Amino acid sequence: MKGQVPSDSTEFIKKVLGTETNITKIIYTDRLEPNFLNSFKRSFDKTTIKGVDSNFKQNTFIITDQELQLIQKQLTKFSSPYWKDNLFYNSRLIKLDTLNSILEDKKRGWKYFHKYYGNMFCQFTDPIFLRNKTICIIQYYYKTDDRKGRHELCIYKKSGNKWRKILLLFGGSWENDVLNSRFTNSFQL
Repeated sequence: MKGQVPSDSTEFIKKVLGTETNITKIIYTDRLEPNFLNSFKRSFDKTTIKGVDSNFKQNTFIITDQELQLIQKQLTKFSSPYWKDNLFYNSRLIKLDTLNSILEDKKRGWKYFHKYYGNMFCQFTDPIFLRNKTICIIQYYYKTDDRKGRHELCIYKKSGNKWRKILLLFGGSWENDVLNSRFTNSFQL
């Protein structure tokens, strides 16, 4: 596990997934779905980032040209598999190609996934920290079956020793998932 990502990154991912999903065992893919990655790239093609704030009002976040270059460099890395197995305690990697093969199979599908892997899977980017680790950009996606799940690309800001989501660039959820609750949770690393 050593050498995969700095411990700040793994701790941030665990906190975001724990806060957002309340999961204890993390089944994760080796990379992000290409369509989510493409949305991430489109969101960071200029220095003015648009999204909604905690009041669901349109808002912007300005990054420097240097920060934009750093983000775009990271996004290149996200195009190919970048996670390895056992990233966290009580976690398991499933290759994206394997997951897609299982879920596209009409005989195996979610039933097979639930039996041999777990209740849900997650996909997430390596957090991108900016401004002396006071700003963090992350995209995550989780799904429990064809009808329940969530995906978000968001910017977090550190205030004191707590992280708070300040901008949602895009996101979506299925079934009983309330977007508003996602802004109220802050966490400490």
